[in-house]
Amino acid sequence: MNSNISNGFYIWGQFDIASTELISFLQREVNNDLQGPEFEAHLTLTGPVNYELEICKNLLEELCKKFSEFSVSLNGIDFKDKFFQAFFLRVLFSKELEALKLATDQSFGLSSKEYFPHISLYYGSALQSQKEECSRSLLPPTSVLLNKISLVKIHEDIDEWEIVQTFSL
Repeated sequence: MNSNISNGFYIWGQFDIASTELISFLQREVNNDLQGPEFEAHLTLTGPVNYELEICKNLLEELCKKFSEFSVSLNGIDFKDKFFQAFFLRVLFSKELEALKLATDQSFGLSSKEYFPHISLYYGSALQSQKEECSRSLLPPTSVLLNKISLVKIHEDIDEWEIVQTFSL
């Protein structure tokens, strides 16, 4: 696989049912054309984190008590020449998202690093022209509702990614 992902636990923001269904629909449309792997709709907050499972669960449970669900504003579709950022919904970095990202990093003792919030629709190495053609028929949403945080076990093989536990905001 053409990826540079580290195995371990990652922290994802996830969405209400309506938002998830909409993102999943867009993922299916894109993957029908570009043939990428299937994966859960998410917004990566941080990872990998190097803590034992029970410690991760406890930290996330405490973190989620401090936050409420919030709307994530989106700004269309974009592409990069990176496997895990190949085709995505652009996320506007709001004060709510910034606070959640900072608190998540602090909870796990991670230093703030460059953060590129996005919601992937496709992972892969399709040509730019293929991605542009595929995007023409899509109607991206202008916002989604982030209402939960998930602890996810990531492996090099995307088919083995596993949501270990989800916590409501």
